[in-house]
Amino acid sequence: MDDKGRVKQTHIIPERADELMQLEISYEKYSSRFAVTVSSYFCPECGNNSVLQTFSDSLKKIKAKKDSIHIVREAIEETSGKDDAVITCRSILESCLQDGDVAFQKYFDGMYEPFGKPP
Repeated sequence: MDDKGRVKQTHIIPERADELMQLEISYEKYSSRFAVTVSSYFCPECGNNSVLQTFSDSLKKIKAKKDSIHIVREAIEETSGKDDAVITCRSILESCLQDGDVAFQKYFDGMYEPFGKPP
């Protein structure tokens, strides 16, 4: 893979955090696999953004938050009390709405991209 002309950026993060943040991706165009530590990613071979993969991952994240809310509520109630648990869980659910809005916006922007810049 040719990496000429790209500016290399180095970010130091703890190794344990890197393993937890890493997302393994199979790219449908080349049947290749690579790992990323960001939510918006591009194929390292051609630079193409996999809109469908990004959208699918966003929906999985929203579902995981929603399905785990009872676990979070119980854990926070045990350590910090009921009020903190309610506030935190409400915040998590509200972030699901924002995540969904952003996911749809990125999906439609990506699907429109071959036709030119959106108005």
